Amino acid sequence: MLHYCLYVLKCNRMEEAMHRQYTSQAKKALELAAKLSKKLQHSYVGTEHLLVGLLQEESCVPSQLLAQKGVQKEKLLQMISDLIAPGTDSPTIERRDYTPRARRVLEQAEEEADR
Repeated sequence: MLHYCLYVLKCNRMEEAMHRQYTSQAKKALELAAKLSKKLQHSYVGTEHLLVGLLQEESCVPSQLLAQKGVQKEKLLQMISDLIAPGTDSPTIERRDYTPRARRVLEQAEEEADR
């Protein structure tokens, strides 16, 4: 499902990811994911942040498919808050790494986009 919005290359760091060629929708979803991570004071960007970023980028196909399946941003945000405690990082920290799982998701999206 991610390949509709994300055309990505293998990335290890957020700043590296943001300099790749993406669709405008993918860039927006990644930006929203990073902003959410910062807002929640998480020191990483994980699949949960990517999912919320996709939900917020309403013009992309994955957002529409998730909405059709009943995935609601508010409920997802509540689950994230309930399950993941804020980090001790300062909210001003700009450098956030993707988790290994998030990198795998982005790599799989690249493979799907190349098909």
